Amino acid sequence: MSKAQVTPRTPGRFVCSYPFVTARFSLSIDELRIIFATVSLVGSVLGGKSISEMIEKQRACSPDGYFKNADEEAAAIEALRKEFAGVRIKGVSMEVNRGGYLYVKAPYSYFVPGNTKHFDRVKTAFDRLSSTFIHIEHDGYWAKCAVVAEPVIRRYSSVEFVIGRNMLWQMLYLAGGFRQLDLGVIMKIRSPYSMRFYTFVAGQKTQTVVSIKKLREMFMAEDSYASDTDFIKWVVEPAKRELDAKSPWSFTYEILHGRGKGAGPIEAIRLTPKKRLNE
Repeated sequence: MSKAQVTPRTPGRFVCSYPFVTARFSLSIDELRIIFATVSLVGSVLGGKSISEMIEKQRACSPDGYFKNADEEAAAIEALRKEFAGVRIKGVSMEVNRGGYLYVKAPYSYFVPGNTKHFDRVKTAFDRLSSTFIHIEHDGYWAKCAVVAEPVIRRYSSVEFVIGRNMLWQMLYLAGGFRQLDLGVIMKIRSPYSMRFYTFVAGQKTQTVVSIKKLREMFMAEDSYASDTDFIKWVVEPAKRELDAKSPWSFTYEILHGRGKGAGPIEAIRLTPKKRLNE
């Protein structure tokens, strides 16, 4: 990875950690918009920094994505306190306390698409998120992270909430891989499955084989859809169509069977990222 590669400064463009992208959760479209709008705010602390240098620092601090002792965690928290103290975004305030919790206050409009209001929907989404956990697993590390805590909404004005230290670290941990995303695209997408596929393929140039079992786990759809054929029909194919229409990044896919050449049960799909020309 070249040291010339840096995190975006362009408003709306942000870096998201790969373990976060592939985490196990099932959320509504409103909840996902809030989550990734939050990730974009949190990621602003990385704006303009060399990705490779950030990864080197993170691995030095926490090689496996988690802290082995209290001293490691305290050092990381103090570094984050200094980083967030230097962030300047109009209408936004973010502060990390000594326990590693991030306090966020941001304009209400940051969490809704366009100029729409949707107050009741946003209120419901934050209410659900405050009792929701995301399961993140990578390199032998597993965490059950609370999404947000203590949300306060001032109607059409501002939103305040708290992000726990485990969730904050996983949002920022690029050493496990990352994706560069666009909040404008995220706000256009209407299906939760489409959004998950967008975050998976955006900016990628190589094919990925992903098992149907893994996709079902990511989407918490293990018990949904009677067959894997139905899962592809009602999840994968509609997501592809929406991304083809609304996103600069979409994908093609090939169904892989257990015994090859269409024989045996469906085991995986081969995803090929597809970038729209002139985007």
